[in-house]
Amino acid sequence: MVVDAGVDDIQKVVEIIKTFSDRYHIFLLQAEVGMGKSFLVNCFCKNFNASSSSPTFSFIHEYATSRGVIYHYDLYLKNDKDSKMKLLESLQNEGLHFIEWGDRDLFDVLRNCGFDCLLINISDKGEARRYEFMY
Repeated sequence: MVVDAGVDDIQKVVEIIKTFSDRYHIFLLQAEVGMGKSFLVNCFCKNFNASSSSPTFSFIHEYATSRGVIYHYDLYLKNDKDSKMKLLESLQNEGLHFIEWGDRDLFDVLRNCGFDCLLINISDKGEARRYEFMY
């Protein structure tokens, strides 16, 4: 599934993720710097009466929401063995997990470990972003 959305249309993308969250609890966000990964997570959290911030300088943020816990990870420059083990342990926690800097390799590893996950590739589309949902 592919959706093009600008900043004013981000709720459309959030609604799609909410629909997918009935099946998937792990969302890998693949995009370059400045493509709106943290913005997307923040918009999602606002739907459940929580605010979020980018976990750039930490590994994970946890947000208590009206839906339950949302975990927000940032893997940028955190590609060491300890971070990977911490991620695999944390993904077993009940809740929704958004992983910034996810990619196809991580998607395949998680699937091979038995996790159901969704990869969302975000790319530039001029005034909008293109969201490609891969499962």
